[in-house]
Amino acid sequence: MSDVTYVINNAKFNYRVAAVIRADNKILIMTDQDLPYFYLPGGRVKINEKSIDAIRRELQEELEIHCENAKILYINENFFKEDSISQSIHEICIYFEVHIKADSYIFEQEIFERAENGKLYIFKWQSIDTISDTALYPLFIAKELVAENKEIKHIYSGLS
Repeated sequence: MSDVTYVINNAKFNYRVAAVIRADNKILIMTDQDLPYFYLPGGRVKINEKSIDAIRRELQEELEIHCENAKILYINENFFKEDSISQSIHEICIYFEVHIKADSYIFEQEIFERAENGKLYIFKWQSIDTISDTALYPLFIAKELVAENKEIKHIYSGLS
């Protein structure tokens, strides 16, 4: 199956899912060796794939963990320019609050690395108290995570 992503002229569309994983007043964030910012674990949805199945698959692929349950927190329509590739991006992302078994290896270290498809990813447990000081994208996510709003929100970001 192919990812739901396509390019038209110099613009790209992505359909993604992302996971909010909490432990001891911390959130799991990630980056890769080439980026100056962090984001939440997840990835692109595949054609004909339910978003809930996509988040489960992405967590299995990236972290080799099983998602016990997941609940939609945010639906984000994000418009931004990716400077590293000089491309405008229109992205729809569904953010899920997910629960992982307490005995999972991901809770054992503050920072850990994983490789997938030849790329190195760095995962970090970031305190909610300092998450606003972290370069976490999209920008709305830190504010929402601190607020701990339990209602599903539809958020537009990157538009002026």
